[in-house]
Formats: sequence, C-alpha cells, structure tokens
Amino acid sequence: MADETKPTRKGSPPIKVYCLPDERRAIEEKAAAAGMSL
Repeated sequence: MADETKPTRKGSPPIKVYCLPDERRAIEEKAAAAGMSL
C-alpha cells in the first residue's frame, strides 16, 4: 500500500480576509471564548 500523506491545517497557509472593525471584535471575542488566538 502507498503511504499517502494528506495536507494538514498547520501546514497550509492561513486565510486572510478583510472585515470591519466590529466584525473583527466579534471574531476576537469568539476566539478568546474558544481558547484560540488570532
């Protein structure tokens, strides 16, 4: 069998999007609540 490796999220480039300041605050709050960072 061939040992196929699949790409991982950590190995993929991040997605960058434009958002409004209030949208960014909402994203930051949800990330903090989930224990994540931006």
